[in-house]
Order: sequence, then C-alpha cells, then structure tokens
Amino acid sequence: MGVKNAAVFPLVRTRAFAQPFDYRVPDHLVAAVEVGSLVAAPLGPRTVLGLVVSVAATTHYKRRIRRLKAVVELPPVPRDLVQLGIRVQF
Repeated sequence: MGVKNAAVFPLVRTRAFAQPFDYRVPDHLVAAVEVGSLVAAPLGPRTVLGLVVSVAATTHYKRRIRRLKAVVELPPVPRDLVQLGIRVQF
C-alpha cells in the first residue's frame, strides 16, 4: 500500500502546537515525502510550511484529512534533528 499519510508540525511563529497534524499524501508526492521533508500544508484558510515527523500507510484520525499541497525542494532535515525537535516539543 505504501505511504499515504504524513504527520506534520506546522512551522508558524504565531502559535505552538502540542502535536502534529495528519495529512493525506497525494499519489504524485508519495516518492518525495519522508521524515524531515519540508512541505506546504493547509492550515485553516492558509498554506504554511511544515515539517514531516512521521509517515504511515494509515491514520487513526477519523475526520476528513486534508492533502499536502507540495514538497519544498530542499534536502530533508536529518532524522536525528527531527527526533530532537519532537522531544523538546518544537
């Protein structure tokens, strides 16, 4: 089945989030999305930069899941730095 969902921490200065949001990964982005990827993700009425902290084939979220819009063409953040950021809650 492959990766179809990504947990993403929005990178915004106006608010800190306690946990990532789940997003559906469109088929054309599956190959580019990995832990550490920077992505364009919808958040409310706008699109924000986000950091992928995990990927999975399924999600436990029961409501409608929004789709990622794009992957930023930059090297991914190293996995050990992503894990450090999760531990200190960004």
